[in-house]
Amino acid sequence: MDVLDSPLRHQTRAVRCFPDGTGFALGSVEGRVAMEFWDEGHDAARYAFKCHRGPAADGSGDTIYPVHALAFHEPYGTFASGGGDGCVAAWDGQRKKRLALWQGYPTSIAALAFNKTGTLLAVASSYAFEQGECSHPPDAIYIRSVTDADVKPRPKCVGDYSWEDGAKTHCVRTAPDRWAVHTADLVNVTLDDLKMTVVQKPHSIPARKIGVGACLWDGALVLGGYLCTLPPHRLVGARCIELGAGVGFAGLVAALRGAQTVLTDIERVLPLLRENVGANGFPPEARPALGEPSARVEELEWGSEGWLDRLPALREPPLDWVLAADCCYVDRDGASPSTPAFVQTCWELASEKTVVLVAFERRSEEVCRTFEKEARAAFRLCEKVPLAQYSDALRIEYVDIWRLQK
Repeated sequence: MDVLDSPLRHQTRAVRCFPDGTGFALGSVEGRVAMEFWDEGHDAARYAFKCHRGPAADGSGDTIYPVHALAFHEPYGTFASGGGDGCVAAWDGQRKKRLALWQGYPTSIAALAFNKTGTLLAVASSYAFEQGECSHPPDAIYIRSVTDADVKPRPKCVGDYSWEDGAKTHCVRTAPDRWAVHTADLVNVTLDDLKMTVVQKPHSIPARKIGVGACLWDGALVLGGYLCTLPPHRLVGARCIELGAGVGFAGLVAALRGAQTVLTDIERVLPLLRENVGANGFPPEARPALGEPSARVEELEWGSEGWLDRLPALREPPLDWVLAADCCYVDRDGASPSTPAFVQTCWELASEKTVVLVAFERRSEEVCRTFEKEARAAFRLCEKVPLAQYSDALRIEYVDIWRLQK
């Protein structure tokens, strides 16, 4: 039997062997994971990295959380870590890159396990007494679907400097990388000749804060890219509304290409949405001239009390475009938006000349079926935009764009 000294200075909380048996990963109370090998010939491949950290509430530095759980994804050899911050992260150990981050579990992550095919991840949430004896959420086990986008290794891109949580870095991506995006406070996007700034609040993704509207998602990126492929006259002077806008990416693309755009979302998202409107050259309180490109913010929560009464004011004069990205999903942390009410909102806002474009990732088969069923029942035209018509740089196969018309 071999006895090895831990490369980490503080108490070990988790140990898992590599799927190929060449070594093992260690997680410790100091918010670090170490990659170790049995064979001494792998000295150059040994390393440790920081994770499960976040800004302290008083702004004095970082809060460091213990790493309680590790689990390897056998098909791809990547792995997941769970910490006292109530977050789960997926990692590519060979490329030293974070692949995914799932936030918002109610308390510490105590255990993790992938199923044999790597399509499901079991997450055990259980308070680990990091703060001593105190009131805490009940223990729970969550089962979440896992896609290739979450766990499949991806090649490094230019500027991939660091994967350490809590450290400010500058990264350049030449292809979509949602998990790099979701750790950034500021994202600059270039689409052909269009340059945009996206202000984010990645630590506010949990539903008790801002929710999923705190960050830019792939569906919005793809929809914005598709708008950039349209002939310029389709958007210049057009009237446009974006539903569930979040950071407002798709609606702001339309505005920057000449449209008069209204960006809508629920009340707690609006301050961030207004910040993004201002960051892209549209003062939130400005009064644009008739026909001049513009972007303004309005509150709208479909399915809430009295939401239908708000729609007549938003659809006059008649709209040319209704845009929506990643508005149909299952929220395991908060209240999932109603897909039938969302489709009804699209229908109520549209006239016969309005084109409705809805983009979303295929996360839930149930949501996809419900959306297609409701959309086909309500609209004369309901079709997917062919992948070949997407922007060349943003042909993401797991994102669909639906075109609807009355």
